[in-house]
Amino acid sequence: ASGVAHAIEASLLLVVLVRGRRGLRLIPSRFFEGPPVLRSILRISLPSFVERVFFHAGFLVFAGMVTRLGELASAANQACIALESFSFIPAGAFGVAGATIMGQKLGARLPEQARAGGAWAVWLAVGFLSFMGLLYLTIPGLLVAFFSSDPQVLALAVPCLMIAALAQPTMAVGISLSEGLKGAGDTRSPLIITLIGIWGVRLGASWLLAYRLGLGLPGIWLATALDWAVRASLLLVVFRRGHWVRIKV
Repeated sequence: ASGVAHAIEASLLLVVLVRGRRGLRLIPSRFFEGPPVLRSILRISLPSFVERVFFHAGFLVFAGMVTRLGELASAANQACIALESFSFIPAGAFGVAGATIMGQKLGARLPEQARAGGAWAVWLAVGFLSFMGLLYLTIPGLLVAFFSSDPQVLALAVPCLMIAALAQPTMAVGISLSEGLKGAGDTRSPLIITLIGIWGVRLGASWLLAYRLGLGLPGIWLATALDWAVRASLLLVVFRRGHWVRIKV
C-alpha cells in the first residue's frame, strides 16, 4: 500500500512538473545542457544525502536498542512515536516554509529578510510543538489509550510521552532550523550536527541511561530529549553566526 501511494504521488508530481506551474517546468531534453548547474546541485545535495544516510543508520541502531528491551518496551515506544508524529511532521512543514523563504530572500540579496523568515519559521514551530507538548504532559494516558489498552503498555508509555513533552521546543528548533539552513545552501552544518546528535549524544546516552543505569525505555527517551537539546543549541549558533548568508549556490 505504501509503495502504491508513493508511485501515485510521484506520477502526479511529474504531471504537474511537465505541464509547468508558476514558471517551474520539467523539460527532459534540457537535462544535460547545464553541467555547472548540475555541479551546484551535487555540491549542495551530497552533504544532505550523507546526512540522511547516517541519520537512518543511527536510527536503525537506536531502534535495535529499543527492541532489545523487549516486546513491551517496543509496543510502548511505537505508541509514543506515533503520537509524536503529530509534532515532528508539522515541524518539518515549518522547516520547508523557512527553507523556501530563506532561499528566495538570499537569491534576491535580502539577507535580513532571509534571517527574519527563518526566525519566524522557528518561532511558529516552537509555538505549535509547545502546544503539543502541553497535551503530552497533561493527558498522556488518554492519548496512549488510542493505541493500546494494555495496562502495562500504558504504564510504560505515559512517562516516556511526558519526557517527550519537555523536548518539543528543542525538537521544533532542531527540525525547522535544519531545513531552513539547507534552503539557504548550508547542507554541511546540518550534516555535522546530525552526526554529533545521533551518533555522539543519542546512542551514547541511550546505552548509558537505558542499560548501564537501568532506566529502560524512559532512559531512551531522556537520551532523545538530550539529543534534540544539543542539536537545537548548535543549530542556533550556526544560524546566529550567519555564515549561511555568504554561501554561493
